[in-house]
Amino acid sequence: MNAVSPLPKYLVGLFLALTACSPPTIEAVTRGKFHVVNSEIFDPAGRPFVAKGVNVNGINWVWPGDITKDLDYIVKDWRFNLIRVNCLIEGTHFTDNNDDERIVRAFTEAGIVVVFQVSGLAGEYYTDSSNPTLGQVAAFHRTLAEKYRNNPYVWFEIADGPGTCDLNPQWLDMNTTVVRAIRQDAGASNIIIANAMVWGTDDGCSDAALVPKEHSAILSYGPTLLQRMPPGIANLVFGFHVTSKWELGGIAKMGDFVDRARALGLALIVNAYGGAGAEEFDVIPAVTSMFAVVPERRIGRVAWHWYNASAPPLWPNALVVGNGQTGSALAFDLQNPTVPTNLTALGRLTWADTHRIDGL
Repeated sequence: MNAVSPLPKYLVGLFLALTACSPPTIEAVTRGKFHVVNSEIFDPAGRPFVAKGVNVNGINWVWPGDITKDLDYIVKDWRFNLIRVNCLIEGTHFTDNNDDERIVRAFTEAGIVVVFQVSGLAGEYYTDSSNPTLGQVAAFHRTLAEKYRNNPYVWFEIADGPGTCDLNPQWLDMNTTVVRAIRQDAGASNIIIANAMVWGTDDGCSDAALVPKEHSAILSYGPTLLQRMPPGIANLVFGFHVTSKWELGGIAKMGDFVDRARALGLALIVNAYGGAGAEEFDVIPAVTSMFAVVPERRIGRVAWHWYNASAPPLWPNALVVGNGQTGSALAFDLQNPTVPTNLTALGRLTWADTHRIDGL
Protein backbone atom coordinates (compact mmCIF):
# COMPACT_ATOMS: atom_id res chain seq x y z
CA MET A 1 0.00 0.00 0.00
CA ASN A 2 1.37 3.37 -0.98
CA ALA A 3 1.93 5.77 1.89
CA VAL A 4 -0.07 9.01 1.79
CA SER A 5 2.26 11.93 1.31
CA PRO A 6 1.87 14.68 3.87
CA LEU A 7 0.67 18.06 2.67
CA PRO A 8 3.45 20.53 1.96
CA LYS A 9 3.97 22.89 4.89
CA TYR A 10 2.98 25.94 2.86
CA LEU A 11 -0.41 24.35 2.08
CA VAL A 12 -0.97 23.50 5.73
CA GLY A 13 -0.19 27.08 6.66
CA LEU A 14 -2.50 28.41 3.97
CA PHE A 15 -5.34 26.15 5.15
CA LEU A 16 -4.92 27.26 8.76
CA ALA A 17 -4.86 30.91 7.75
CA LEU A 18 -8.00 30.60 5.68
CA THR A 19 -9.76 28.69 8.45
CA ALA A 20 -8.86 31.35 10.99
CA CYS A 21 -10.24 34.09 8.74
CA SER A 22 -13.48 32.33 7.90
CA PRO A 23 -16.64 33.96 9.29
CA PRO A 24 -18.17 32.17 12.27
CA THR A 25 -20.97 29.72 11.57
CA ILE A 26 -24.53 30.64 12.52
CA GLU A 27 -24.40 27.93 15.18
CA ALA A 28 -21.28 29.48 16.71
CA VAL A 29 -22.81 32.97 16.69
CA THR A 30 -26.11 31.93 18.26
CA ARG A 31 -24.87 29.40 20.81
CA GLY A 32 -25.93 30.51 24.29
CA LYS A 33 -27.82 33.55 22.98
CA PHE A 34 -31.32 34.56 22.03
CA HIS A 35 -31.50 34.40 18.27
CA VAL A 36 -33.95 34.76 15.41
CA VAL A 37 -34.38 32.14 12.72
CA ASN A 38 -36.77 33.22 9.98
CA SER A 39 -39.86 34.38 11.90
CA GLU A 40 -39.12 32.57 15.19
CA ILE A 41 -37.23 33.67 18.32
CA PHE A 42 -35.20 31.06 20.20
CA ASP A 43 -33.78 31.28 23.70
CA PRO A 44 -30.13 30.58 24.65
CA ALA A 45 -30.95 26.87 25.04
CA GLY A 46 -32.36 26.70 21.52
CA ARG A 47 -36.02 26.52 22.57
CA PRO A 48 -38.74 28.67 20.98
CA PHE A 49 -39.24 31.82 23.04
CA VAL A 50 -42.67 33.45 23.27
CA ALA A 51 -42.55 36.76 25.12
CA LYS A 52 -45.25 37.43 27.68
CA GLY A 53 -44.19 40.76 29.02
CA VAL A 54 -45.20 44.04 30.53
CA ASN A 55 -44.14 47.66 30.01
CA VAL A 56 -42.44 49.20 33.05
CA ASN A 57 -41.04 52.55 34.18
CA GLY A 58 -37.47 53.22 33.09
CA ILE A 59 -34.86 55.93 32.69
CA ASN A 60 -36.26 59.47 33.20
CA TRP A 61 -39.78 58.06 32.90
CA VAL A 62 -43.00 59.97 33.60
CA TRP A 63 -44.10 57.73 36.49
CA PRO A 64 -42.22 56.95 39.72
CA GLY A 65 -41.36 53.75 41.55
CA ASP A 66 -38.27 51.52 41.63
CA ILE A 67 -39.27 48.65 39.37
CA THR A 68 -36.78 46.23 40.93
CA LYS A 69 -38.83 46.25 44.13
CA ASP A 70 -41.67 44.63 42.17
CA LEU A 71 -39.52 41.80 40.82
CA ASP A 72 -41.23 38.95 42.65
CA TYR A 73 -44.71 40.19 41.76
CA ILE A 74 -43.77 40.53 38.10
CA VAL A 75 -42.02 37.17 37.86
CA LYS A 76 -43.65 34.88 40.40
CA ASP A 77 -47.22 36.13 40.55
CA TRP A 78 -47.91 37.59 37.11
CA ARG A 79 -45.36 35.24 35.49
CA PHE A 80 -44.07 37.74 32.95
CA ASN A 81 -40.87 36.66 31.18
CA LEU A 82 -39.95 40.07 29.67
CA ILE A 83 -40.06 43.71 30.71
CA ARG A 84 -40.08 46.57 28.22
CA VAL A 85 -38.28 49.41 29.98
CA ASN A 86 -39.71 52.76 28.85
CA CYS A 87 -36.98 55.41 28.66
CA LEU A 88 -36.70 59.10 27.81
CA ILE A 89 -33.49 60.73 26.65
CA GLU A 90 -34.54 64.37 26.90
CA GLY A 91 -36.09 65.71 30.09
CA THR A 92 -36.11 64.22 33.55
CA HIS A 93 -39.40 63.31 35.21
CA PHE A 94 -38.49 60.62 37.75
CA THR A 95 -35.07 59.10 38.28
CA ASP A 96 -36.18 56.06 40.31
CA ASN A 97 -35.09 53.75 37.49
CA ASN A 98 -32.05 55.55 36.09
CA ASP A 99 -29.71 52.83 37.36
CA ASP A 100 -29.89 50.53 34.34
CA GLU A 101 -27.36 48.15 35.89
CA ARG A 102 -29.62 47.56 38.88
CA ILE A 103 -32.54 46.73 36.58
CA VAL A 104 -30.48 44.43 34.38
CA ARG A 105 -28.88 42.64 37.29
CA ALA A 106 -32.17 42.04 39.12
CA PHE A 107 -34.23 40.85 36.18
CA THR A 108 -31.75 39.02 33.98
CA GLU A 109 -30.45 37.03 36.93
CA ALA A 110 -34.06 35.90 37.33
CA GLY A 111 -34.11 34.82 33.68
CA ILE A 112 -36.22 37.76 32.51
CA VAL A 113 -35.53 39.58 29.24
CA VAL A 114 -34.96 43.33 29.63
CA VAL A 115 -35.79 45.49 26.59
CA PHE A 116 -34.56 49.08 26.67
CA GLN A 117 -36.85 51.22 24.55
CA VAL A 118 -36.66 54.93 23.64
CA SER A 119 -39.86 57.02 23.77
CA GLY A 120 -40.53 60.68 23.22
CA LEU A 121 -41.42 61.35 19.57
CA ALA A 122 -44.45 59.20 18.85
CA GLY A 123 -45.76 59.87 15.35
CA GLU A 124 -42.44 61.43 14.28
CA TYR A 125 -38.94 60.32 13.32
CA TYR A 126 -35.62 60.98 14.96
CA THR A 127 -33.42 63.04 12.64
CA ASP A 128 -30.40 65.31 12.88
CA SER A 129 -32.71 68.20 13.81
CA SER A 130 -35.22 66.45 16.11
CA ASN A 131 -35.15 66.76 19.89
CA PRO A 132 -33.60 64.47 20.92
CA THR A 133 -31.59 63.96 17.76
CA LEU A 134 -31.03 60.70 15.94
CA GLY A 135 -27.41 60.90 17.05
CA GLN A 136 -28.50 60.99 20.68
CA VAL A 137 -30.74 57.97 20.22
CA ALA A 138 -27.94 56.07 18.51
CA ALA A 139 -25.52 57.03 21.29
CA PHE A 140 -28.01 55.91 23.96
CA HIS A 141 -28.29 52.46 22.43
CA ARG A 142 -24.58 52.23 21.63
CA THR A 143 -23.67 52.92 25.26
CA LEU A 144 -26.05 50.24 26.52
CA ALA A 145 -24.95 47.81 23.82
CA GLU A 146 -21.28 48.23 24.74
CA LYS A 147 -22.18 47.53 28.35
CA TYR A 148 -24.48 44.54 27.79
CA ARG A 149 -23.24 42.95 24.57
CA ASN A 150 -22.31 39.83 26.52
CA ASN A 151 -25.70 39.55 28.22
CA PRO A 152 -28.18 38.00 25.74
CA TYR A 153 -31.10 38.80 28.06
CA VAL A 154 -30.74 42.50 27.23
CA TRP A 155 -32.47 43.62 24.04
CA PHE A 156 -32.69 47.02 22.38
CA GLU A 157 -35.79 48.63 20.87
CA ILE A 158 -34.86 51.52 18.62
CA ALA A 159 -37.75 53.96 18.97
CA ASP A 160 -41.37 53.83 20.11
CA GLY A 161 -44.28 54.55 17.78
CA PRO A 162 -42.68 56.44 14.89
CA GLY A 163 -44.48 57.85 11.87
CA THR A 164 -48.05 58.39 10.77
CA CYS A 165 -50.11 56.80 7.98
CA ASP A 166 -47.76 57.78 5.16
CA LEU A 167 -44.81 55.58 4.28
CA ASN A 168 -41.61 57.54 4.79
CA PRO A 169 -38.01 56.49 4.02
CA GLN A 170 -37.02 58.25 7.25
CA TRP A 171 -38.25 55.08 9.01
CA LEU A 172 -35.58 53.07 7.20
CA ASP A 173 -32.87 55.70 7.68
CA MET A 174 -33.57 56.07 11.40
CA ASN A 175 -33.55 52.34 12.12
CA THR A 176 -30.48 51.70 9.95
CA THR A 177 -28.50 54.36 11.82
CA VAL A 178 -29.26 52.87 15.24
CA VAL A 179 -28.71 49.30 14.04
CA ARG A 180 -25.21 50.29 12.90
CA ALA A 181 -24.50 51.88 16.28
CA ILE A 182 -25.42 48.64 18.03
CA ARG A 183 -23.98 46.12 15.59
CA GLN A 184 -20.91 47.82 14.12
CA ASP A 185 -19.90 50.42 16.70
CA ALA A 186 -20.69 48.43 19.86
CA GLY A 187 -20.13 44.98 18.37
CA ALA A 188 -23.30 43.64 20.00
CA SER A 189 -25.37 40.79 18.56
CA ASN A 190 -28.25 41.15 21.05
CA ILE A 191 -31.77 41.15 19.64
CA ILE A 192 -32.91 44.50 18.22
CA ILE A 193 -36.57 45.49 17.86
CA ALA A 194 -37.62 47.93 15.12
CA ASN A 195 -41.00 49.47 15.84
CA ALA A 196 -43.75 49.85 13.24
CA MET A 197 -45.03 53.18 11.96
CA VAL A 198 -48.57 54.64 12.34
CA TRP A 199 -47.74 55.51 15.95
CA GLY A 200 -46.44 51.99 16.28
CA THR A 201 -49.56 50.12 15.17
CA ASP A 202 -48.82 49.57 11.46
CA ASP A 203 -52.56 49.02 11.04
CA GLY A 204 -52.43 50.81 7.69
CA CYS A 205 -54.99 53.49 8.67
CA SER A 206 -57.32 51.29 6.65
CA ASP A 207 -60.24 50.90 9.06
CA ALA A 208 -61.65 47.39 8.52
CA ALA A 209 -59.83 46.76 5.24
CA LEU A 210 -56.66 44.67 5.11
CA VAL A 211 -53.42 46.57 5.74
CA PRO A 212 -52.12 48.06 2.47
CA LYS A 213 -48.43 47.39 1.97
CA GLU A 214 -47.85 51.04 1.06
CA HIS A 215 -49.06 52.06 4.54
CA SER A 216 -47.00 49.56 6.50
CA ALA A 217 -43.35 50.03 7.43
CA ILE A 218 -43.00 46.36 8.35
CA LEU A 219 -44.38 45.03 5.07
CA SER A 220 -42.64 47.65 2.90
CA TYR A 221 -39.28 48.26 4.60
CA GLY A 222 -38.89 45.23 6.86
CA PRO A 223 -37.09 43.00 4.32
CA THR A 224 -34.73 45.84 3.38
CA LEU A 225 -33.76 46.53 6.98
CA LEU A 226 -33.26 42.81 7.53
CA GLN A 227 -30.91 42.66 4.53
CA ARG A 228 -28.81 45.43 6.04
CA MET A 229 -27.98 43.34 9.11
CA PRO A 230 -24.60 41.60 9.35
CA PRO A 231 -24.67 38.09 7.82
CA GLY A 232 -25.51 35.37 10.29
CA ILE A 233 -26.40 37.68 13.20
CA ALA A 234 -29.47 39.56 12.06
CA ASN A 235 -31.40 38.99 15.30
CA LEU A 236 -33.97 41.55 14.21
CA VAL A 237 -37.57 41.58 15.44
CA PHE A 238 -40.36 43.90 14.31
CA GLY A 239 -42.70 45.31 16.93
CA PHE A 240 -46.21 46.66 16.59
CA HIS A 241 -48.79 48.00 19.05
CA VAL A 242 -52.31 46.70 19.47
CA THR A 243 -54.58 49.60 20.41
CA SER A 244 -58.17 50.41 19.52
CA LYS A 245 -56.96 51.20 15.97
CA TRP A 246 -56.94 47.42 15.41
CA GLU A 247 -60.60 47.02 16.47
CA LEU A 248 -61.99 47.39 12.95
CA GLY A 249 -61.22 44.38 10.84
CA GLY A 250 -60.71 42.23 13.89
CA ILE A 251 -59.19 38.78 13.66
CA ALA A 252 -59.21 38.62 9.86
CA LYS A 253 -57.26 41.85 9.40
CA MET A 254 -54.67 41.17 12.09
CA GLY A 255 -54.22 37.55 11.06
CA ASP A 256 -53.65 38.57 7.45
CA PHE A 257 -51.12 41.20 8.49
CA VAL A 258 -48.98 38.93 10.66
CA ASP A 259 -49.11 36.11 8.12
CA ARG A 260 -47.88 38.40 5.35
CA ALA A 261 -45.03 39.64 7.55
CA ARG A 262 -44.03 36.12 8.56
CA ALA A 263 -44.14 35.01 4.92
CA LEU A 264 -41.41 37.63 4.34
CA GLY A 265 -39.29 35.90 6.98
CA LEU A 266 -39.88 38.62 9.58
CA ALA A 267 -40.15 37.90 13.30
CA LEU A 268 -42.82 39.87 15.15
CA ILE A 269 -43.67 40.94 18.68
CA VAL A 270 -46.64 42.92 19.98
CA ASN A 271 -44.56 45.28 22.10
CA ALA A 272 -47.53 47.07 23.65
CA TYR A 273 -51.17 46.07 23.88
CA GLY A 274 -53.65 48.26 25.70
CA GLY A 275 -53.34 52.02 25.78
CA ALA A 276 -53.38 55.10 27.94
CA GLY A 277 -54.86 57.84 25.75
CA ALA A 278 -58.47 59.02 25.70
CA GLU A 279 -58.97 57.44 22.29
CA GLU A 280 -57.84 54.12 23.79
CA PHE A 281 -60.63 53.91 26.37
CA ASP A 282 -61.99 50.64 25.00
CA VAL A 283 -59.11 48.49 23.85
CA ILE A 284 -60.73 45.18 24.73
CA PRO A 285 -62.11 44.28 21.26
CA ALA A 286 -58.68 44.79 19.66
CA VAL A 287 -56.85 42.94 22.42
CA THR A 288 -59.35 40.09 22.22
CA SER A 289 -58.62 39.80 18.50
CA MET A 290 -54.91 39.80 19.29
CA PHE A 291 -55.27 36.86 21.66
CA ALA A 292 -57.14 34.99 18.93
CA VAL A 293 -54.31 35.59 16.45
CA VAL A 294 -50.84 35.70 17.99
CA PRO A 295 -50.57 32.83 20.50
CA GLU A 296 -51.07 30.05 17.94
CA ARG A 297 -48.38 31.71 15.80
CA ARG A 298 -45.98 31.89 18.78
CA ILE A 299 -45.79 35.68 18.59
CA GLY A 300 -44.87 37.42 21.83
CA ARG A 301 -46.94 40.17 23.45
CA VAL A 302 -46.25 42.86 26.04
CA ALA A 303 -48.98 44.49 28.14
CA TRP A 304 -49.32 48.21 28.76
CA HIS A 305 -48.65 48.99 31.61
CA TRP A 306 -47.36 47.76 34.98
CA TYR A 307 -47.86 51.23 36.43
CA ASN A 308 -50.52 53.54 35.02
CA ALA A 309 -50.88 56.84 36.84
CA SER A 310 -53.17 58.54 34.32
CA ALA A 311 -56.18 60.29 35.77
CA PRO A 312 -59.77 59.06 35.23
CA PRO A 313 -61.30 58.19 32.87
CA LEU A 314 -58.07 56.81 31.43
CA TRP A 315 -57.00 54.44 34.18
CA PRO A 316 -59.28 51.49 33.21
CA ASN A 317 -56.57 50.53 30.72
CA ALA A 318 -54.31 49.60 33.61
CA LEU A 319 -54.30 45.94 34.62
CA VAL A 320 -55.83 46.52 38.05
CA VAL A 321 -58.89 48.56 39.01
CA GLY A 322 -57.77 51.81 40.61
CA ASN A 323 -55.98 55.08 40.01
CA GLY A 324 -52.49 56.40 40.59
CA GLN A 325 -50.40 53.91 42.56
CA THR A 326 -53.45 51.63 42.95
CA GLY A 327 -53.54 51.49 39.17
CA SER A 328 -50.30 49.54 39.30
CA ALA A 329 -50.45 45.84 38.59
CA LEU A 330 -48.61 45.55 41.89
CA ALA A 331 -51.93 46.31 43.59
CA PHE A 332 -53.60 43.10 42.47
CA ASP A 333 -55.58 41.25 45.13
CA LEU A 334 -52.82 39.80 47.30
CA GLN A 335 -55.45 37.99 49.38
CA ASN A 336 -56.42 35.99 46.32
CA PRO A 337 -53.20 35.74 44.29
CA THR A 338 -54.38 32.67 42.37
CA VAL A 339 -57.48 34.40 40.99
CA PRO A 340 -57.30 38.12 41.82
CA THR A 341 -60.69 39.77 42.20
CA ASN A 342 -59.77 43.34 41.27
CA LEU A 343 -58.41 43.03 37.74
CA THR A 344 -59.71 45.10 34.87
CA ALA A 345 -60.91 43.40 31.68
CA LEU A 346 -57.42 43.98 30.27
CA GLY A 347 -55.89 42.60 33.45
CA ARG A 348 -58.02 39.45 33.30
CA LEU A 349 -57.00 38.79 29.69
CA THR A 350 -53.35 39.34 30.57
CA TRP A 351 -53.46 37.17 33.71
CA ALA A 352 -55.11 34.33 31.78
CA ASP A 353 -52.44 34.60 29.09
CA THR A 354 -49.45 34.50 31.44
CA HIS A 355 -50.95 31.57 33.36
CA ARG A 356 -51.82 29.35 30.39
CA ILE A 357 -50.05 26.00 30.44
CA ASP A 358 -49.76 25.22 26.73
CA GLY A 359 -46.56 27.22 26.25
CA LEU A 360 -48.16 29.56 23.72
